[in-house]
Amino acid sequence: LGVKIWQLRQDAPFEKRFITLYGREDRGYGKPRREEYEAVYEGEVEKFDLEDVWERFARCVPADFQGHALSVSDIVELTDGEASRFFYVESDGFAEIEF
Repeated sequence: LGVKIWQLRQDAPFEKRFITLYGREDRGYGKPRREEYEAVYEGEVEKFDLEDVWERFARCVPADFQGHALSVSDIVELTDGEASRFFYVESDGFAEIEF
């Protein structure tokens, strides 16, 4: 399985960082859009397990990771080579989104 971590681009307004999906909607930002984000990591995972992804990228960041430790407002993409699923990092877990 492939994993890609997306984080808000450097030029994104600070107010969009580290907020939940509800916070985005409440502030009028709408749903996360790909053009707001950049991929900061691409690699492999052994299994489809978001908790493992959290452990790997929030607590023990790999040396080749280009962004900050995984946090709220980041997006995790998991792919099996044919299809991708996207998960927004929330303060209490992950929410699957279209991206």
